[in-house]
Amino acid sequence: MHALHVLAEIAAVALSLVSTLLAIAGLGRDGRSDALASFAPFTFLLSLAGAALAWTALGPGLATTALLTLDGVAAVLCLVRLVPEFIRLRPAFRSDPVALRVLSGNLLWINPSGERAVAAILACDPDVVILQEVGRRLTAPLAGLEARYPNAASCPHAGLRIYTKFPMVAHRCNCEQADTPRGRLLTATIRLSDQATVTLATTHFSHPYRGDAQARERQGLGAAVRGLEVRDLVLAGDFNTAPWSHAMRSQDDALAPLRRWSIAWFTWPARLRRGRLAWPLPLLPIDHIYAGPGWSHVRLRRVRLPGSDHFATEASLCRPPVCEPPSPV
Repeated sequence: MHALHVLAEIAAVALSLVSTLLAIAGLGRDGRSDALASFAPFTFLLSLAGAALAWTALGPGLATTALLTLDGVAAVLCLVRLVPEFIRLRPAFRSDPVALRVLSGNLLWINPSGERAVAAILACDPDVVILQEVGRRLTAPLAGLEARYPNAASCPHAGLRIYTKFPMVAHRCNCEQADTPRGRLLTATIRLSDQATVTLATTHFSHPYRGDAQARERQGLGAAVRGLEVRDLVLAGDFNTAPWSHAMRSQDDALAPLRRWSIAWFTWPARLRRGRLAWPLPLLPIDHIYAGPGWSHVRLRRVRLPGSDHFATEASLCRPPVCEPPSPV
C-alpha cells in the first residue's frame, strides 16, 4: 500500500507538471505550438486527473496547494481555447429540404480496402464526392464511382479529386502557385438542376508540427479563395488543424465571409495501424467544411470509410428561400 501511495504522489506531480507545460507551450503561434494546442481537451483532462490525485494522495498541505495551482492554470488556459468553440454548437432540429449533399473524406494513400470504401460512398449516394489522399493504389477501386459520377476534376500530384453528378462548367488546380503537394486548391464549378452554378473546392494541409509549411499553405489558400466567387462556394478538406488552435482562428478570419460549419466536429482517427485496425471514437477535429453566405444551413453526418484513418463528413446544404436563416452564432 505504501508503494502505491508513493506512485500516486509521483503521478500527481507528473500529471500536474505535464499538463501545465503543455498548456503553456500551446500558447505560441508557431506550428509546433498549434500542434500541442490541438490536444487541449486531453491536456484539460490531464489537469483534472492531476488535481484529483494531488488531493487524494497528498492531502491538505503546501505541496497539494502548489499542484492544484498548476492544474488550475492548465485548466484555465485550456478552457480559454475550448469554450469559444463549444458555445457555437447548436441543436440540429431542422428538417429543411436539402439543396446539395456533399461527402468529403480523406481516403488514405495506402487504403487497403479501396473497394469497400467506394461501396460506402455509393451507399451514401451524395450529389458530390470530395476526396483527399487519392493515390495510384486507389485508381482501380475509384473507377466504380465513374458510372454514378460522370464528371470529375483531379489534381493527381496533390491526391485531390472532386466527383459530381451535375454538369461541370469549369475546374482547375492552383498547382503553379504551390511548391509542395500539400496546400494546393482544387476547384470545380458545377451547374445544378435549377441552373444555378456552385463552386466546390478542396485542399489538404501539412501537419502543423512541420515548421512553417502549414502557415504558408493557409496564406496561399486565403489568396486563392479571394479570387473566387464565394457566395455559393463550398470548401471541404483535411486541414490537419483543430478549431481551438491559433491557426484555425486566423484561417476562419482569412476565409470570411465563408463560414466554418464543422464546429467541434471530430473526425480522426477512424483507424489505427495504417488503416487496418478500426477505432470507434474520433479524438481530433481536423477535417472541416466551409460554406459561403449563399447557404443558409448545413447539417453534418459522420461516415466511416473502410480502410481510411479519417471519418468522412456528409454535409447537407440548404439555400434560402427554401431554408430559414440560421440562428446567430
